[in-house]
Amino acid sequence: MTDRVTRTIRQPRAGLAQLYALLALLAASASVDAQVLTQIRDSGPRANRINVVILSEGYTSDELTSKFASDAERIMNGMLEAEPWSEYRDYFNFFTIAVASRESGSDHPSRGISRDTYFNSSFDTYGVPRILTIPPNSFITNFEEGEGKVSKLLAQFVPDYDLVLLLVNDPEYGGTGGGTAIVSMHELAVPTAIHEMGHSFAYLGDEYDADTPGFPKAERPNVTQQTSRDLIRWHNWILPSTPIPTPETFNPQTNRPYYEQEVGLFEGANYSAAGWYRPKFTCRMNANVFPFCEVCAEALTLNIYRRVSPVDGATPQVRKLNIPLEQSATFTVTRLQPTTHALSVQWFLDDVAVPGATGDSFVVSAANAPEGYHTVRADVWDSTPLVRDDPQHILKKSERWEVWVGPTMPGPAPVLNVSTRLPVQTGDQVLIGGFIITGSEPKRVILRAIGPSIAGPGAAEILPVVPIPFLKDPTLELFDSSGVRLQANDDWKTTQEEEIKATRIPPSDDRESAIVTTLNPGAYTAKVAGKSNTSGIALVEVYDLAQGVGAQLANISTRGVVQTGYNVMIGGFIVGSADSGQTRVIVRAVGPSLAKAGVSGTLSDPMLELRDGQGQIVRANDNWRDSQEEEIAGTGVQPADPREAAIVATLPSGPYTAIVSGKSGAIGIGLFELYNLGQ
Repeated sequence: MTDRVTRTIRQPRAGLAQLYALLALLAASASVDAQVLTQIRDSGPRANRINVVILSEGYTSDELTSKFASDAERIMNGMLEAEPWSEYRDYFNFFTIAVASRESGSDHPSRGISRDTYFNSSFDTYGVPRILTIPPNSFITNFEEGEGKVSKLLAQFVPDYDLVLLLVNDPEYGGTGGGTAIVSMHELAVPTAIHEMGHSFAYLGDEYDADTPGFPKAERPNVTQQTSRDLIRWHNWILPSTPIPTPETFNPQTNRPYYEQEVGLFEGANYSAAGWYRPKFTCRMNANVFPFCEVCAEALTLNIYRRVSPVDGATPQVRKLNIPLEQSATFTVTRLQPTTHALSVQWFLDDVAVPGATGDSFVVSAANAPEGYHTVRADVWDSTPLVRDDPQHILKKSERWEVWVGPTMPGPAPVLNVSTRLPVQTGDQVLIGGFIITGSEPKRVILRAIGPSIAGPGAAEILPVVPIPFLKDPTLELFDSSGVRLQANDDWKTTQEEEIKATRIPPSDDRESAIVTTLNPGAYTAKVAGKSNTSGIALVEVYDLAQGVGAQLANISTRGVVQTGYNVMIGGFIVGSADSGQTRVIVRAVGPSLAKAGVSGTLSDPMLELRDGQGQIVRANDNWRDSQEEEIAGTGVQPADPREAAIVATLPSGPYTAIVSGKSGAIGIGLFELYNLGQ
């Protein structure tokens, strides 16, 4: 008996190698000619749709236009009739890639059946008859013999795919889920395909309770080992009256389990009879004759919105515009509507919800927006009962515009000064301030390291009885982006005294440090330390001395130890003069993600406040995804950890302060950042 596996690994004898190579080349050429892409469902632009690709395996060239086309339509229609996909059928595009095989069917190694097919599919994988796979598997380990071919076809025909299904032209029951979902065309092909795509699309786990040693087990949206009610992934679906774990005791009157219709914690899942739990007594991930349970349907719905925006379009496409006083502008959103319910819309003017503005359009004019800067925002979201837990607001999308009502819009105001106050310690815990100069021309700046004079005149009248330990003798170093030290200063009068005085903002204490320099566009770092390894609170500052040139202070970032009370991190900045208009900024408080850069002792959960010159809170934030998530993500500089904080604001001229502290009084190394978005 000779099967495909042995033929694959056996080397041809000398004298036949060239013939085999020629045959392989001819076969490859013939298969390329047989690869045909067809779009069988067009619901809209690929960029905002879930693009499902169905490929053929074990179909001969004569079977592609008839049987494969029919089978693909059958699978597509069955999928779009199943909840929750049926509710979002207009969110899906479907494509087929028809690839001819030399023979019909698939391998069945346990019965000695071998088929010459394009993707080398095989039943009996890992000794289980119904597990149908393509390489790499237990028969062929070479990725290029199976999944590699799938990847190349997708890259060629539908590179923006979201979900892939391989139909195997074999009547025996089988399939698998994964990067490529695979299903054979037996009589239960449709429900099996839906089950397997549940794995591929939403990472759902199998809920089978038959003990299978060696099967890899992991927490999934619908399988868990957790038995503490509040920590169960789907706890929002469980009624307080439902016991945990949930018994499968039968009701003698109905001969059905008492809790059959409720979401709970039923033991038996993930190929384990004990120790693993599923949400519902019955579900499609347990048996194909049932629909998806509520928890699986929620996971699928959330993954739809992870790939597709509920907003299919918005106008004006320009996001910053001028509306003359005698004119108006109409803003619109196009909703991507589900099948049986409508998406919700709310329009905001200057972040205040406009009563009754819940349609697809909103008009702005001098009648509802007086002369000056305004923000217009439309929130579009799906209030579907299919989802109960959406802490990341995946089902919502915000569209935002900046408008100037009045004469010609002023340019963005520059950030003229940035500073940060923080305790300075030794070693890695000194005060490190980074800033970026953008534009095309050099920028003249002054850097200052302030300690003794932080409090300023009259401090004795407002400071507490216990004096704040300011850094008595700060030193200052300036480095470029490659770490080369450009300049350094200890006491400001020892170098550049006349230049520093000419700026009209020299330090008021001789022990403080300053540097005046002209810098090309790029990134720079200022390091403030205490002379002779002393410690205390210090201030690092950068002032713009050359307004109007083709360069701007774009951002500053300061790293140091955030403590409590007067030792929190305080970042200050000044937005330019009133006749320069406003500017849009993002401020960030970073902590946990610093650990990935090798920083130890980081601030575990930073909080952030932005205050104006009168000390009034402009905005506050703890975890950045809790508010302004879409707006923050739209800047492209959103924090890397959900526990970190961020605020986006459009600010008129004046001084501002950002305060970074640790939640619940925590301390650790944190990073304050200001980015001038200039929009």
